[in-house]
Amino acid sequence: MLWPEDVMVKLNKLVGCLVASLALTCTGSSLASVVMLGNRVIYPSTDRAKALKFTNNDAWPYLMQIWADNQQGVQSPEHAKSPFILSPSIFKISPHESHVANLIFTGDTKNVKREQLYYLHFTQLPAVKASDNAHNKLLLMVTNTLKIFLRPDNLAMSPQQALEQLTYKISKNGGQCYVALNNSTPYYFNSVAASLSTGTKTIELKDVSMVPPDSTSRWTFSCSPATEIKTLTVDYVNDYGAVLKQAIKGR
Repeated sequence: MLWPEDVMVKLNKLVGCLVASLALTCTGSSLASVVMLGNRVIYPSTDRAKALKFTNNDAWPYLMQIWADNQQGVQSPEHAKSPFILSPSIFKISPHESHVANLIFTGDTKNVKREQLYYLHFTQLPAVKASDNAHNKLLLMVTNTLKIFLRPDNLAMSPQQALEQLTYKISKNGGQCYVALNNSTPYYFNSVAASLSTGTKTIELKDVSMVPPDSTSRWTFSCSPATEIKTLTVDYVNDYGAVLKQAIKGR
């Protein structure tokens, strides 16, 4: 098994070319054979490094490249910007084996008062048989993206205390209503779904998304002037990747 000639030197350019082509690149876990342990990275700023474990579930090897960026959209590693380095950033992972890479923070959070969000990208390139080297062959490169939450050690509250600080307010405009969820804490609130209860029925909210620190997100739902909201419940992802429910206080 081998990779295209000089791939160790040319992989950065190859990533850039394939990312630019929708026909050759897929982002997401549905096609990934190499998976990382965990679905997010919580990085305490006092840690010297964070170990990331990758496992190859296929019967053939892959060449891996991993990098961190301040943008969610996948671009070539040479254009990435973040205060993290990966060691190693390029490695081979054998069939049905695991490999550990270290995520290392190189910045300073002395004056940072809230969590910072970055993105971890990892791309897998499959090997090809030597007998196929003379034939035209499409290699499918798969790139996955996970969130990195850089957490300063001087935050004013714990993540659990932050949940109790979330509040919401309802506003109505004809048949369209809005929930304004206010996150006055230094943490990202990783909301993925939300519903309102009137006491007799449940209303699902639209466009639910993550709420950054010290900010407010507005989600819509259909209502009538007589709609009376009693409770707001939000599904959110905690530090360990589990989806939990949280009742939010009105204001």
